[in-house]
Order: sequence, then structure tokens, then C-alpha cells
Amino acid sequence: MSQLSYVVVSTPRSGTGWAHRVYTELGLRCGHEAHYHYGKRQWACVSMPEVWGDASWMAAPFLLELPPGTLVLHQVRDPVAAVASMAGHFALWGGDDPYASFMERHMPGTMPDGGDAVRAAHFWATWHRMIEMYALSRADLRYARYRIEDAEGVLADNYRMITGHTPPPEAVAGALAVAGTRYNAWRADKPAVDPADLPGHMLDLARAYGYYGNDNKEADG
Repeated sequence: MSQLSYVVVSTPRSGTGWAHRVYTELGLRCGHEAHYHYGKRQWACVSMPEVWGDASWMAAPFLLELPPGTLVLHQVRDPVAAVASMAGHFALWGGDDPYASFMERHMPGTMPDGGDAVRAAHFWATWHRMIEMYALSRADLRYARYRIEDAEGVLADNYRMITGHTPPPEAVAGALAVAGTRYNAWRADKPAVDPADLPGHMLDLARAYGYYGNDNKEADG
């Protein structure tokens, strides 16, 4: 039985479905919430030989359980776009929606009062900090953070970290072609989000990730 080689983690609506398509096009086995879902978490699989991974924001609470040597790819999307797309989840907060219930159950701390966008921004910051804290607290895990907007500069590097090899140029070209297309854009009812209205701790983290005037775009690792 083989074990997970890498996992792509983020917040909801931050491109894990996009990552599944891009890494698959790059020539890697990459599921989308296939091994980490609100109903399961699975880092070993008899039907997945050799190198394989999963792209799922729902892997984040379980990073401390990963086998030694697993690569955690911490993926970040433009925070305002992520918050606008994610805000609808918070209209379901406290109900029986399985995704909102998962978020509520595993988010550290408590949710502050505020509108859906403010609560989504708080969740965005809290979830990303949880990913960092869990992944970096284990010296036997590998960790790299990157922005999906920087795909052209990081995909080949991520392939090398996952496989130990240089990807074929045609695979990189195919992955970048997929990276430039829109994915899962069916939600049209996104609210307008003004960064000035979002919590300060969320904006501080966004700047640390290279958004809103900070030029720090380097991956950690």
C-alpha cells in the first residue's frame, strides 16, 4: 500500500480544483478531494502506486497526521477574490450543510460577529495560519507556499519537489495552458468586497503573502 506523496492545501474557493487539473496536466497523479473530504481522510491507498497526491482544503486540519516526508503545498489565491467566492458558505454557518459544518468544526477559535464577507475573511486568515502552524511544527514534513498567480514560476519547481526530477517542457507548457483558464466559476452571486472593510489581521497576512503592496512572493521551504 503506497502513501500520499504530496497534498495541496488552501481555503475553500482558493483553487484546489484548479490545482487538480494543473498537476494532472503536469503528469502527476492528483485527486481533488478524493482522499481528504468532509467524510474521510486517507493518506494510504492500495490502488495508487508510486507518486500521488490530493488537492483539498479539507486536508488542512489533518496535516499533523501525515506520514513523514510528505510535501505540503500551501496554495494561496488573491484574498479578496477568495473571500468574495467563499462568502456564501457563511450564510449556511450553523446549519446542516456538510461543508460549512466541516469549516465550523475545524476552524481554530470562534467566529466573530459580522457580515458574510467579514466572517469569510476571518476564516481565510485563521485557516491559512493553521496550515502554516501545523505543517511547520513537524520537522519531518516538507513545506512550500506559493500563489496561484505565480504558477508560471513555481509549477516546475513543485514538480521537482514532488518527484525529484525535472518535468518535460511539453508537460509544463500544457499545465500552464490549463492554469490560464478559469475553473469552477459558476457562482455568479459573489458580493463586492472592499479590502478596506476586511479585518486587519487578514490584511496583514495577505500582505505577508505578497498581496496589496508587499513584494514577498517567495515560497517557504
